[in-house]
Amino acid sequence: MSRQTYPVESAADLQRRMAAIDYTRISEPAAGDRTPPKASSTEDRSKNPMRPETFAEVIGQDAAVSMMERVVKACIRREQPLDHTLLVGAAGTGKSTFSHVIAHELGVEVYEVEAPVDRDTLLELRETMQDRDILRIEEIHQQAVMERRGKSAATQPEVLYAIMEDRVMPAGAGLLDFPAITIIGTTTDEGMLPDPFLARFPIRPRLEPYDVEALARMARWNGDKLGIVVTPTAARMFAQASRGVPRQVNNYVKNAAMLTEDVVADDTAGEVLHDLNGVTPDGLTTDMQRMLTFLYIKGKHTTSKGVVYRASVNTIATAIGKSRDSKAISLRVEPFLIEQGLIQIGQGRVLTDAGIERARELLDKAEGR
Repeated sequence: MSRQTYPVESAADLQRRMAAIDYTRISEPAAGDRTPPKASSTEDRSKNPMRPETFAEVIGQDAAVSMMERVVKACIRREQPLDHTLLVGAAGTGKSTFSHVIAHELGVEVYEVEAPVDRDTLLELRETMQDRDILRIEEIHQQAVMERRGKSAATQPEVLYAIMEDRVMPAGAGLLDFPAITIIGTTTDEGMLPDPFLARFPIRPRLEPYDVEALARMARWNGDKLGIVVTPTAARMFAQASRGVPRQVNNYVKNAAMLTEDVVADDTAGEVLHDLNGVTPDGLTTDMQRMLTFLYIKGKHTTSKGVVYRASVNTIATAIGKSRDSKAISLRVEPFLIEQGLIQIGQGRVLTDAGIERARELLDKAEGR
């Protein structure tokens, strides 16, 4: 197989070109202008060279892979649909990829929708899906959230319950037969699913956090798929800066493939991390760095117990350019900082001792010390 080559361009040129791309998400079609969800066939799934197709190609998640291999083989042997499956994990940890691997191993089609799923979508799926096909519902916990503005009562989870248990769909004219499909629900927040919903997912493999070694293997594997060689040192740099998220490793490798024709060494890896993505070697994004240094510089308070560094989440959002968007801080900035023990939530957001030390290191580096 001939190796694919990639044009070489500077990090600055690549950053400008990527910034010009419109990454807006596809919104739900208006009523009367809706097209049925399309299946992702085996051929379609193979178009992304960095996505594993078989259990043997999955890196990490050994316990989940071992269990699902046995379950899938049993389904094939008995010619039965896979039981409904719930995949829980943080964003970017491979829930979608794992769903596609399961479908590929079963030899069935997989349809993908985002919760909450409305009645019209389910009616269209009823006409297009076949027995044993898979319906992957992204962020399925939203199906159980009662406050869904603009959604009809048909999005209530009870509609899915009937499809999952009895293979029928309640409709105005009665009960409509529904194909014997498998629903794979993926979620970042299992706690928002009520017990009756959880009970309808007999299979619940948990996707565990990835360690640096697994992520480094992933970086090298992805490089091979893109026709480049990622050195062990570069792979480890990508892994350590990925915050434990495979998708981030994939992005780093794709960035590197645009900057070199053959070998990704540590100099190219450093360019990808620092110049193109603005992350530190331990994975702190620009916003995370700004939050830590802001708390240290502007959040200093003297109390009876000593000096603390704290600020409200709204103040932090404004300070780092999020226009008081506290949700952006809660979802995208502070979780990793909390996980790493750099901040804690008390009266606002408070730097820990480790956070104080890390903020000082960032300021020293910025000042060239």
